[in-house]
Amino acid sequence: MINFLFRKKTFFLALLLLIVVIFLIIHLNLSKNSERREETGNIKISNVPQDSLDLGVGYSLELNSLVIEQESQVYGTIVMDSPQDKLEVHFDNRGNTGNYILKVLYDYEEVAFKIDNKNYQSSYPFHLETGKSIRFPIELASNITADKHLHKLLVAVYASPEKNASTIEAMTNEYGMTLDYEITFNKSNQSFNSNKEYTSPEKKIKAEYQGLMVNENFNNFKEILYPPYNLKAKKGEKIKLAYNAGKYPEAKDYLIISMLDWKQTEMNGAPYLFIKNDPNSIDYGTFFIKAPEKEGLYEYSAVIVPDPYKHKNEVIFSTIDTGYRFTIEVE
Repeated sequence: MINFLFRKKTFFLALLLLIVVIFLIIHLNLSKNSERREETGNIKISNVPQDSLDLGVGYSLELNSLVIEQESQVYGTIVMDSPQDKLEVHFDNRGNTGNYILKVLYDYEEVAFKIDNKNYQSSYPFHLETGKSIRFPIELASNITADKHLHKLLVAVYASPEKNASTIEAMTNEYGMTLDYEITFNKSNQSFNSNKEYTSPEKKIKAEYQGLMVNENFNNFKEILYPPYNLKAKKGEKIKLAYNAGKYPEAKDYLIISMLDWKQTEMNGAPYLFIKNDPNSIDYGTFFIKAPEKEGLYEYSAVIVPDPYKHKNEVIFSTIDTGYRFTIEVE
């Protein structure tokens, strides 16, 4: 009887060991499969690990040098030998399957760049499924030259560029990710050429709000209002908009960038607004953008960059706030 029980126990342990070995083999095969990449030129698409998906719905974005090995990009600083050094954008889609658009701005102005030797004028559209990751190398335009100053490289990926808030009646300021990198060339003197004129806000508002809201609220200064789903304008019209912005606890200043149809658009005739930050109040002001010359629906969006000319480090490097997107209907 004792010998029978011993054999039974031995058989059970052997079976358990076999199950564990099979499980490990399956797990290793799945891991290898998850690392396989579909390649089109130098663009690589792979699976996002399931444990990352379990952390929640959203996105992740990073930029790395393909020329100089460095860890500093984790904190938002990238060393380059030349402005044309190849960089790699890495975007994980934990959001919805759909269309996306990559934006690149150098010193907060749109610039052309290359992907797989094809030229793109500041934007690159692509499609990506939920749970997929995409990597593609970018190279800045040849007319950008190195000098002794530090520079900024704003990289962003935005979701559903083909959709309009007015059509789907959806309001959101969480439609992608924006990162603001500091670029240093090997012979730079570690200073920014930041002699920019400040725009003065028209009013200070005491409100529990921080970040950016663009709307057409020109009279109500008691609360921060969402924008409407859409605004109507005539062809080529100067459109007046209002902003509520700032109130960052430790920032010296900030700038606001506007986009219309996912292209940077001038604000009061300038590429962006540059404003001193007040940590105790929300700034209120107005600006003008120009409506397109053709009828249609154009999506308006904006970003706010706190301390645009402050050196990056592990404390202040983070994602950039986006304003709520809405539609401008040109009649």
